[in-house]
Amino acid sequence: MTNLWNEKAKTYPKFERGGNFENKVLDFIEDFGLKLDGKNVLDVGCGTGIYTLNMALRGAKVEGVDISNLMLEKLLRSAGEHEIGGVKTFLGDFANFEGGEFDIATCFMSPALSSKQMREKFISIPKIGFCVLGWNSRHNNLQDEIYHAAGVEARPHRDVEALKELLEARGLSYNSITLTDKWEKTLDFEATVQNQIWHLKMHDAEANEAQIRDVVARFCEDGKVRSVTKIKVELIVTLKDYDL
Repeated sequence: MTNLWNEKAKTYPKFERGGNFENKVLDFIEDFGLKLDGKNVLDVGCGTGIYTLNMALRGAKVEGVDISNLMLEKLLRSAGEHEIGGVKTFLGDFANFEGGEFDIATCFMSPALSSKQMREKFISIPKIGFCVLGWNSRHNNLQDEIYHAAGVEARPHRDVEALKELLEARGLSYNSITLTDKWEKTLDFEATVQNQIWHLKMHDAEANEAQIRDVVARFCEDGKVRSVTKIKVELIVTLKDYDL
């Protein structure tokens, strides 16, 4: 799995100042009561630090956890380029993370909480509260055609539903809001092919490269492939008034 995420890091978006969607998410988190300024935050499955660094800009001290060294390298490079302090990283699986004390735990659109054991660990860590941004749906015009050709059913990780079930089973309250966004990406032909092969691998599907190239070619113009992804995600925010 580490190798797959290192491969993905090559084309994964990096942090950019003023990210509208990311800051809208963080605004909701703070509106729900998790104020970031001055807090110690654990960001699980942090990737290239798109949320990690935005939280640091709001005054948080953030430790990002990820299994991909290349993702973390991009995070730290962005922190240096943008002169953002208060950030450190842990390379490894969240299951093996044994850190210090944290006020807040976060997880944004990451499969790091795929198991019940990891969800229970996650909600037990912070002193003040936690938030999870998870998938409801994800549709990409190019990728949907490739999945159809390969006979694959897209299955974005639905950890947010499992988290809500866990919280409700324990009688724990949470705030929730559903958000939508549209991402536009332009890559060259070969990078697009490799990216689609990666997604099929993540679905444990056989990648027919010739078939993928045929589909990608229909979206290619002047050597560039533009695709549009429409997403629906749900944000869960819980303030802790209980002991685990």
